[in-house]
Amino acid sequence: MIQLDEFTLKFPFEYATHADSYGVPGSNFTAVEIKELGQIKVFDEKGNPYHDFTDQLDHRNINNLLIGFIERNRLVEAV
Repeated sequence: MIQLDEFTLKFPFEYATHADSYGVPGSNFTAVEIKELGQIKVFDEKGNPYHDFTDQLDHRNINNLLIGFIERNRLVEAV
């Protein structure tokens, strides 16, 4: 779920992880890739359904927000 101004976006998503590094010793981390972003449901500030106004650029940005949140908070185990 993402809060966007006075709107709430709810959506399912699937992700995959793989081991990665920045190329220097000790920089190993688990990278996350969003495999599928499900149907986005938009609600207004009162919780009423609203038409989906998102576009492809929004979807890419949502994917990046999800990846950043998962990696920063280490919500996946190291591979």
